[in-house]
Amino acid sequence: MNRRRLKPTLFFLLIGALTLACAPTFAPAFTPIPTLDPNAVFTAIQETGEAAAAQTQALITPSATSTETPTPTRTPSETPSPTVTFIFILNSPTPSKTPPPGGARTATYSCKLISQTPADNSVIGAGTNFSMRWQVQNTGSLAWYDTETDYHYLSGAQMYVREGYDLTKSIPSGELADIVVDMVAPPKPGKYQTVWTLQSGKTEFCKLTLTILSQ
Repeated sequence: MNRRRLKPTLFFLLIGALTLACAPTFAPAFTPIPTLDPNAVFTAIQETGEAAAAQTQALITPSATSTETPTPTRTPSETPSPTVTFIFILNSPTPSKTPPPGGARTATYSCKLISQTPADNSVIGAGTNFSMRWQVQNTGSLAWYDTETDYHYLSGAQMYVREGYDLTKSIPSGELADIVVDMVAPPKPGKYQTVWTLQSGKTEFCKLTLTILSQ
């Protein structure tokens, strides 16, 4: 090594050593760690929680105390009182099939043929006029009043001169009546039948027939 370069280097090293030797010595500051009481931590936590709870309670508006609604109990239904039922038993008399004494008759219109002229199947000349006469008996319980009863053509050959007649008198029950009709035999030869009836009000009864041979 070159001596000229070595001298400055040594000089600086010597200055540095002297500087370090003259510098004051500082003892490290060491603060001992205080011993921690284990119960102090739990005490602080408890105090903090109580304080927070007190603040929260102060902020909450007290609500109305809820009243517990009792559960409704089932009301027992009323037992209906027994209703008294009245049964009326009526004895309906059975109508007797035997007619009562005295022979009471139902109010009816009826008749019975007693005789007729001419008789059925009589031969009458074609176009000839003749009188037909039925004699009948009133077998009903009602009288044939002349103001209510008549007799008229009903059906069959139209051999009549007049279509209907009034009774000339009233016929009580049991009496006889002559039913007379003016007729004319049909002009064409043949067998003919005509039907007449009595009528009282709207009731027709006592049908009368005649059959002739027109020649």
